[in-house]
Amino acid sequence: MIGVVIDFETNGFYGASVLSAAGILISVDWERKKTTRLDTFLRHYYPVEKWNPYAQEVNGLSAAQIQILREDGEYPLYFREDQSFFEFCSNANFAVAHNAKFDRSFLSLSIPWLCTMEICGGKLVDAVKRRGIKVKESELHQALYDAKMCLKLFEYVFEHQHKYLKSAIINKLPESSIV
Repeated sequence: MIGVVIDFETNGFYGASVLSAAGILISVDWERKKTTRLDTFLRHYYPVEKWNPYAQEVNGLSAAQIQILREDGEYPLYFREDQSFFEFCSNANFAVAHNAKFDRSFLSLSIPWLCTMEICGGKLVDAVKRRGIKVKESELHQALYDAKMCLKLFEYVFEHQHKYLKSAIINKLPESSIV
C-alpha cells in the first residue's frame, strides 16, 4: 500500500497561497510492519496575494528566499497553477499530515487522510519530542523537514500501534483499493 506524507508552508491560514509543498511517498507493508521511502517532492512558490509578515516570521520564506530555493526551477510560479504535486500523490492510497484538516484544504485528494496531530496530540515539535524523536527546532516550519518529522511520527505509531493504524486506514478505503 502506498502513502504520501504531506506538509505545506503557506502565506497565512486557510485560503492563503502555498509557498512550499513537500511530500514523501512511502510503501507500507502491513504484514512485515515495514515502511519504505519511495520518492520525495519539494517545490517553492510565490504567493498570489500580498506577503503576510506573520507567516514570514514563522516559515522564514520571503521573495528572495524563494528565488534562491527555486534554483531557476522550470515549474509554475504559483502552487495553484502546478499540477505536479497532485500527480506526485496520484498513486497514493492514503495521505498523512500533521494537522491534516489544514493541509487537505490546499490539496483535494480523494483518499483517506490520517492526522498525526489527532493521533499524537499537540504541535509537531511536542509530539515528536514526547516520543523520543530528535528534532532540530531551527529546521521546523520548512515543508520537507516537517514532512520528515511527520513521517517519523507515522512510523512510531506504525511500530507501537500497528493494529490501530492499519484499521484506521483500511476502514476508510474503498473495498476496490484494499490489497
